[in-house]
Amino acid sequence: MRFWVETGRKLSWGRTCQRIVDICVQPKEEVTSMFVDARLKAQRGLKHIEDFTSGVISLGDRSVGTVEEHALGKSIRHECPALDAELPQLSLIAGDALHNLRSALDLAWIEVLRVLELPRDRRSFPFYKTKSDLQARLLKDAIDSKRPNLFVCLLTQIRPHLGGDDVLYALHQLDIVDKHILRLKIAAVGGVEGIQVRTKSGIHEGATWASPVDGPRYIDFHPDVEIVDKGKLTFSILFDESPAVGTFHASDELNVMYFLVNRALDLMESSL
Repeated sequence: MRFWVETGRKLSWGRTCQRIVDICVQPKEEVTSMFVDARLKAQRGLKHIEDFTSGVISLGDRSVGTVEEHALGKSIRHECPALDAELPQLSLIAGDALHNLRSALDLAWIEVLRVLELPRDRRSFPFYKTKSDLQARLLKDAIDSKRPNLFVCLLTQIRPHLGGDDVLYALHQLDIVDKHILRLKIAAVGGVEGIQVRTKSGIHEGATWASPVDGPRYIDFHPDVEIVDKGKLTFSILFDESPAVGTFHASDELNVMYFLVNRALDLMESSL
């Protein structure tokens, strides 16, 4: 099965969530909810996501393709000289996006505690490993009696626990890693698309499989093959150890997290 990667300024991958991405990047409305600070944090997170996506696109724009001839034929050589320097910067931008999205949930939860007149010593949004742990926390705070709708919403719609909304829970885990353990590990995968060659039977177009990018990429041809178009090296960035979605593109994953954070804010606000 071919693993497709980001090409140009659009996504061409079977599991793309383009509809969610479209929602996320629509013009921002004026913030008027009770979670004003939380929504501002989320919007700041979106700005980092846009910067991250632009950075990934620029890797392909700065890639260089050449044709090399040798005794056995000829080869197309593709590489991105800026890759090693840019990956750490992209990691930092992704970390900033995660932190702002996670902070948006924390700020909203502080507001929930204020409205319910609960102690604010546990200011972090309630992420838990299991649904039963989450339920126990909510019961201890008497949220089931103070705001039954919020109690049900957290358990059945937002579901901030493993086995609930795993992408939202991945936000929590990745943020912990980036803030307290080590800089986010990200990996670049790439493939060459748009290659055109001419043989005796005509012009043929092809592409390579995407794979980890750890140096120049070579595509070898028979001496009689004429290279019409070298194609373009395109990239996608993955979170190296994402706990939720494995080979989900980091740009897509961040956009989905932004969508889920705003959804959580909407659901909590309507439940108070």
